[in-house]
Amino acid sequence: MERTYLLRTGDALSQLGNVLFFNREANHSICGDSYFYGHRRWVRFWDVVFRPIERDHCYNAHDRDVERMIERLVEHAGKEGSDQTRQFDRLIAAIETSRR
Repeated sequence: MERTYLLRTGDALSQLGNVLFFNREANHSICGDSYFYGHRRWVRFWDVVFRPIERDHCYNAHDRDVERMIERLVEHAGKEGSDQTRQFDRLIAAIETSRR
């Protein structure tokens, strides 16, 4: 399903804010990084701000950040049996283990 322009714009602004205000990764959202790094005050703040839209926004934002990362890795994994594919398989296994 194609993401709407408004959602992509929100993602881009969140990633920009993450770099400008927190000096963090450009491909991660403010909310996702707040959850990942355990900044409880920021998580509570953002979860309250986005409560009308969704529950547990920061957790969901982190999950979406990880999903986008996996999508990019899949696009660039290379041919089956290549070194990139083996590295990718190990990375996916590590991600799935950490999500349990």
